[in-house]
Amino acid sequence: MPLIISGSLVEPTTRAALGAIDVDGGSTPQQRALLGALVEHLWKRPDLDLDNLDPLSPSLAAAAITQPEHRRRFLWMVAALELCRRPISPAQIDRINEYAVAFETEDVTLEIARTWLNEGADRAQLDILRFFRGWHSEHEETQLLARKVHAQSPDEQMLELFESFEDLPEGTLGREFLEFHTRNEFELPGLDPERNILRTVFCCHDMNHVITGYEPTPAGEIALAAMSFAAGRCEPTWAGLLLSMAYHEGRLTHHDEPVPLETTLSDPAAVELLGEAFDRGSECSSNFTFADHLSMADWQLSKVRAHYNITPLRLGLSQP
Repeated sequence: MPLIISGSLVEPTTRAALGAIDVDGGSTPQQRALLGALVEHLWKRPDLDLDNLDPLSPSLAAAAITQPEHRRRFLWMVAALELCRRPISPAQIDRINEYAVAFETEDVTLEIARTWLNEGADRAQLDILRFFRGWHSEHEETQLLARKVHAQSPDEQMLELFESFEDLPEGTLGREFLEFHTRNEFELPGLDPERNILRTVFCCHDMNHVITGYEPTPAGEIALAAMSFAAGRCEPTWAGLLLSMAYHEGRLTHHDEPVPLETTLSDPAAVELLGEAFDRGSECSSNFTFADHLSMADWQLSKVRAHYNITPLRLGLSQP
């Protein structure tokens, strides 16, 4: 499905998704923005007009989408669409559950919005993190996987490594990594003991910000996840996209803050950036997301981008 979808499944998948978000008077602009970006830029079907497609009911969708792995990944996609809805709707949650029942498929992603609605954001985060945990190691920096660090202390060895990047020539990946943190006033991964458990994930994630040129704004975070998914076309990068949608579009927080009706994908510029991200990822020669970034720290950033055929940003939020 969202991984590598065959031409014959694009249209029924799109129609089934339209059926899954057709509640409470219809789909929302944010939901249609995400679905439209998937259809046009990831699946390369700009000829499919969402306004002129007939939605598929759960039973018809089950007849069209028959493989268990395709059904499961379809539910991941509509879980992302569900998190785009403003406000969170019981009818939306129930509608997607009808597709899960018709597909005879259960998945933790289906619990995220229901838990959020009934038990609050803190509990919903447990669901999204439980889903993501299955691919946690793929999102860690390769060279750092085997290293252990005391939970109550900064990772001095990692910080020494980052400090050595200051001696690299300007324009190298390592120097740009430091510039990224300085420019955004971010602590380097490994400095805060309370976040040490995720230090290898943050290192990998921030390297990908530098390589792709997306800044850490909500729109930039969603674009980075979309580009990573399009480049990787695998379950770990799809999990990353769903996680990004939950936090940066769904605004899943620790504090049960009210979610505004106008969110990231309410902005046409953010939607355009998302579409471009799918295009850029599709053009990559291989998956940069889980590369051994530290081994390329002394490469010029331009060489890293050329190695993965990462095309320049046409829109904003670019880095050097």
